Amino acid sequence: MLAFGQLITHNRARRAQKIQEKKRTVHARREESQQLVEENGRFREKARQIQDEKLPSVISENQRIADRIAATYAEEWIASVGEPRFQKELRDKEKNHRVSLSLRESYSRAASATQTTINKILERRTELRSKYNAEFRMPYDINLTSNREYDEELEKLSTYELPQYVDKIQNSKEKAYNQFRDDFIAKLKSNIEDVQKQIEELNASLRGTKFGTDRYRFTRKPREEFRRYYDMIMDPLLMDTGGWNIASENFNKKYQKEIDELFQIMILSDENTSEAKRQEYEKNVQKYTDYRSYLVFDLVVTNDQGEEQRLSKMLNKKSGGETQIPFYIALLASFSQVLRIRTKQNNTIRLIILDEAFSKLDGERIQQSIPLLRQFGLQAVFSAPTDKIPDIAPLVDRNIAVYKDGHHSFTRHFDPREIEGNEGFIETT
Repeated sequence: MLAFGQLITHNRARRAQKIQEKKRTVHARREESQQLVEENGRFREKARQIQDEKLPSVISENQRIADRIAATYAEEWIASVGEPRFQKELRDKEKNHRVSLSLRESYSRAASATQTTINKILERRTELRSKYNAEFRMPYDINLTSNREYDEELEKLSTYELPQYVDKIQNSKEKAYNQFRDDFIAKLKSNIEDVQKQIEELNASLRGTKFGTDRYRFTRKPREEFRRYYDMIMDPLLMDTGGWNIASENFNKKYQKEIDELFQIMILSDENTSEAKRQEYEKNVQKYTDYRSYLVFDLVVTNDQGEEQRLSKMLNKKSGGETQIPFYIALLASFSQVLRIRTKQNNTIRLIILDEAFSKLDGERIQQSIPLLRQFGLQAVFSAPTDKIPDIAPLVDRNIAVYKDGHHSFTRHFDPREIEGNEGFIETT
């Protein structure tokens, strides 16, 4: 009987324990239920705030942004560029599991850099507007957002004034061609033809004249580095149709490169050219406008055997006396040509004056040179050093000696035949 009673007591204790556990569970569930009820209330309040307060505000803001986008950007750009880019950014965010940020936040740095660039461009625009107004004395507002005034100015210049300037430029080009023709090519051609004629006259003066056993004649040929320009200047195409024709199609086609090169040389287009550049330009103009730059001159010596030597080849190989002979030949022929001795109009003074005459010639060459003067029909006045008097005095018509006595100079006529006896001097001071 005792064991049975203990079992009953034990079962009662277990039931009491389970009852307490169930009570605690019920209490916990009630507390959890209460919390859920409270949380549900809070969510309902949030839902109400979103529905009644925040959502209308967001909808209004979205509409404002949409209106701003529509006002700022063209519909075509929105459809073809803006909206596709926006959708792409959303897809990229979802694909890469990035933190959801607004596009404004994502592009804030790029937007800031872009705005900085825009500000610099606007500053530059204002600067250019101000410069344009000052230079052309325009009253336009440089701070206007719209560029309407300057666009209208551009339209006016492009539509009305630019064609007029094009016509003026064309006219100026034609005038430049004419000036280039008349003041450059024509004069060069004329000078080259004149020098050819002068050389022919010089050679005519030398024809039949011998110095010892040698004969002399002048030559000229184009300078090799200027050959292209020389060929252009002397081309018969310039004279087709009976006159100057630098603008002819055939001439331009043949010498377009040479014409362009010479134009560049002859025109100083940069207003801010440095002094060194300007000096180089002036030097080039002087060189290219001088006909002698296009030619090479020489004096050819022919002996009795018909062998020829050129002065340009023998200058550095012969003695001073030998190279001075061609100098006198050239000098005498030049005076003969200038003084027109061999022409019908030969009533000229025919006077030449030579200082330090024959200073490098020996007696034999002096005795050959002075008679040559008579062959050319020239009247000469020599100033010669004392050691040359014995060779010169017997060959000239009159001799005058000049000497000093202290600070005074005196001249005396003398007869070379009586020079040893110191007779025949006549004071002429």
